[in-house]
Amino acid sequence: MAADANEFLRKYIREYGYFLNKEIERNFKHITNTDEVDRNRYSGKLESCFQELSSLDKYALIFECLHGTKKIEDWHRQFFNYRRFLGNKMDEYKISGRNEELKNLLSIAQALSCIDRFCAIVLSDNGFHALHRQYQIEIARMSREAYNMVIDYIMKGDYANSDLALSDIIEDSSNSKYLTQIKNDLQCSLSKIMKNTQILAHSLDGKIEQDEDNRNKIREINENIEKIRIVLNRHRIMKLMDEKMKKDLQNFENEINQIVSKAILNGLQSIELFINVNHFLEAEQYMKNLVRAQRELADYYTSKLVENKIEELKTRLSTLANDILQRYDFEDINSYTKNPPRDLLDRLKKVSSGGYARYTQVYRSLMEKIRVNFSLAIDQVCDNSSRDRSAKIRSIKHAFYFLPDELKTVFELQIDQLNQLNTNEQQLIEFD
Repeated sequence: MAADANEFLRKYIREYGYFLNKEIERNFKHITNTDEVDRNRYSGKLESCFQELSSLDKYALIFECLHGTKKIEDWHRQFFNYRRFLGNKMDEYKISGRNEELKNLLSIAQALSCIDRFCAIVLSDNGFHALHRQYQIEIARMSREAYNMVIDYIMKGDYANSDLALSDIIEDSSNSKYLTQIKNDLQCSLSKIMKNTQILAHSLDGKIEQDEDNRNKIREINENIEKIRIVLNRHRIMKLMDEKMKKDLQNFENEINQIVSKAILNGLQSIELFINVNHFLEAEQYMKNLVRAQRELADYYTSKLVENKIEELKTRLSTLANDILQRYDFEDINSYTKNPPRDLLDRLKKVSSGGYARYTQVYRSLMEKIRVNFSLAIDQVCDNSSRDRSAKIRSIKHAFYFLPDELKTVFELQIDQLNQLNTNEQQLIEFD
């Protein structure tokens, strides 16, 4: 009976030893699993199980029965090997800059610090706590250096490198002050960029079609839009932003598009106005400036409405020469006072000499039309009866003042002859 009781007790002790060993193994695996997010819950259990196993050495027979010495020696060896592996891996991650992985291993070292007191024989003063402390100090140093780099990059507007440098700041309570300052500096910097870009975009209104060189403004607008795009695609930076700033960043490009669209549409209206009042050179030059500006903005600005309006106006300009020929025939010299041919031809001459050769033929054609029509009017006066001739001569003389200088030279002699004819007829009337 006593023998059976002893055997039952031995079996129970061995099973209990097996249970403790499996619990130590289970908790150790959880702690060393790199995907584990809550190691603290397993750290306490590991400590209590190892404490229980170690404390049984006070009972020699029980300890011998559950093979306690062998189990503890095996765990000492495993902990020692893992401590060496963990230290090497942390060195590797530090050198390669894999800070997220390093932070994870630091958490493992902290969780395993609970077993240092049971492994003093093999770990001595170089246990998991010492490893955790060593790298905690190292990470604090790296975080300070990274903080200075991030702030410097922010001042330069280099947000891509700011985001990279942020990866060297491991998020924990000791580094919260760095992250708070970085957040403030980032938001101030980004707010300034967005505000300055809006000012630049507004400054194009009324000037985008006038200035031949808006390139500096447009280049800065493009660069700033690109910076905001970079920020929007950088997870670490966006994680620091508050909700209002995130919304402002997300809406920024659309706001700039609206401002630029308004500037371009207003520019197109100005060009249409110049066309309507026959300021052809200004219309052509402004259109050239505006199209160039749109092309320089192309990678960062799109508007189907604006594109269609530009194409419509480009088409109108391309057919303007023919439209002028159809609109003006100058057959009625009495209309010259209302629509002076001199003004139209001066502007055609101006646009032709300004580098737009297609207007040259229009200029020549209209000059010839006016010459023929004016010559015909003079011939008709000469054929009229003396009763109507005086009024016709006055009409021709009045129209003569609105001819271009080139045609005035051509008709000057004939006008003098008409004046003389008119004078002679007046003298005859008085004599009669």
